[in-house]
Amino acid sequence: MTRIRILAFSILFVILPVLGFAQQNSTNLLDGDTWKQQGLEVISAWMNHATDSTDGQFHAFLDREWNPHNGKQKYPGMLSRHLFSYSVAYMLSGNEKYLEKADKLFNYLINHGWDEQFGGWYYSINPQGQPVDSKKDMFMNIYAVTGLSMYYTITHDKSALEYIRNTRSLFQEHAWDSNHGGYYRRLDRQWKVTNDNKVFTPQIAPVSGYLLYLYAATQQQRYLDQAKKLMALANKQLLDNKLGWIREKFDHSWQPIAEHKSDEQINIGHNIEVAWMWLRLYSITGNTSYKKKAEQLYRQLHQSAFTSNGAWLSKMGLTTPNQHPSTTSWWIQAYGDMLQLSMYGYGNNSDSLDQFTKGSSFWNIAFLDEKYGGTMLSATLDGDVDRGDKAVRTKTSYHAMEHALLNYLYLSLWNEEKQITLYFNWDMGSDDRPLCPLPIYNNDASITGINTSDGSFSVPTNPSKCISVPEEFNGSIKVTME
Repeated sequence: MTRIRILAFSILFVILPVLGFAQQNSTNLLDGDTWKQQGLEVISAWMNHATDSTDGQFHAFLDREWNPHNGKQKYPGMLSRHLFSYSVAYMLSGNEKYLEKADKLFNYLINHGWDEQFGGWYYSINPQGQPVDSKKDMFMNIYAVTGLSMYYTITHDKSALEYIRNTRSLFQEHAWDSNHGGYYRRLDRQWKVTNDNKVFTPQIAPVSGYLLYLYAATQQQRYLDQAKKLMALANKQLLDNKLGWIREKFDHSWQPIAEHKSDEQINIGHNIEVAWMWLRLYSITGNTSYKKKAEQLYRQLHQSAFTSNGAWLSKMGLTTPNQHPSTTSWWIQAYGDMLQLSMYGYGNNSDSLDQFTKGSSFWNIAFLDEKYGGTMLSATLDGDVDRGDKAVRTKTSYHAMEHALLNYLYLSLWNEEKQITLYFNWDMGSDDRPLCPLPIYNNDASITGINTSDGSFSVPTNPSKCISVPEEFNGSIKVTME
């Protein structure tokens, strides 16, 4: 692709003690700009340390000091998570270097990650861009769409939208169980199901990963309808009504499969994710049943899985919640932060803002790597380093960058009630849909300023959440909202 470019609530300084640390963490946790800056620092570390010189793409396995190991295979679904991150970095900064990296990632993905014969995204490829494992794993395919969706949000690239549509059609045609509902996870290259068990991620990751972002960017009802359909499935099949928890593994007809003989382990991050998605659907639809479900699960999570020093548990026993690992993961802490802010903004729960200060303080101390940059894989519940890996097969820059973007938006719009600034870029490959810049739903925010590279259009006369971009426009678009 050739791109043509022309260049309130009072701020609280929080000091929270975290067990296992000699020093206390003090930072402006309720300032949205703090999180924007953190995200740009994280992505800068990836830019400086993580590129494989043999193919220009990111190493899949990196230790704490950014040393690559475990071979040179690449995973298109994980490369697309980086595409999400660099798209976000451009949206937050307007810096052309991030857009250039996103363009290269997009081109690499469609040239090497896409299966031209059967469609969909390979599981893994070698440094020459040839498939090593050609199966169609839904985890990887869903996250391929996730990166494409954020790239489409900032560019409105017509070819990106076409790949999104084609992939989603393959999901519905081959991976959806028409008898019992839900997506299978494991399929071969020709999209034949190789294991008919059901697991959590293929059901809910489409909602959190791309459906709500696509709805925000396009305002097309089909994305919202699909999100509602999957969250109804979560309520019917994933939720244990007796114990109140979201469960992980099922057979083809949704009978639970216990992961451990003694007591099934509940994934706390996935329970957080479901509560968060119910809140986001409530924000869009106004349907109070979503809010009630989110509030009930949120209360249960805080009672059983959020520690006094701000750490979220990673897992716990379904019937024995006191039995749990002594470590937790970076993505769970990030999701917990975003859920707490959503409860504050969408749920009008002022206490959750205090909980966010605890959780985000733990995130800064336990997961941000001040010595080597980036974020670490896991920490003890006392805040010490467990594993400092910068990348594994399922860890990229993605969760830290989504965390930075949404914390910036949530805090700026809800807590500080101040202006936000976002950047986009159109070229001749962009479609003619209106630009709807805000990637979250906020009924009060509207566009207050537009600055383009050629000055060809300006703020709408009436308060608006979307703008029409002239068909002939090429260049950058800076949008302010409040």
